[in-house]
Amino acid sequence: MEKEERIKFLKKELLELNKKLIEKQQKKLTPGVKRHIQSLKSQRRKIVRQLIELEKSEGGER
Repeated sequence: MEKEERIKFLKKELLELNKKLIEKQQKKLTPGVKRHIQSLKSQRRKIVRQLIELEKSEGGER
């Protein structure tokens, strides 16, 4: 049950990050905005990695 809740939470967070990323990409690309986009992408990669690990440990292949 705990893993399911964690997966749900991570997916929700991933959606929020993607929304923020799209908003930032539509702005004028100043160096600060580019840095922020990079950090959002790295956060997104971390979340995806965690999701994959959780799903593998569950036995579900993706």
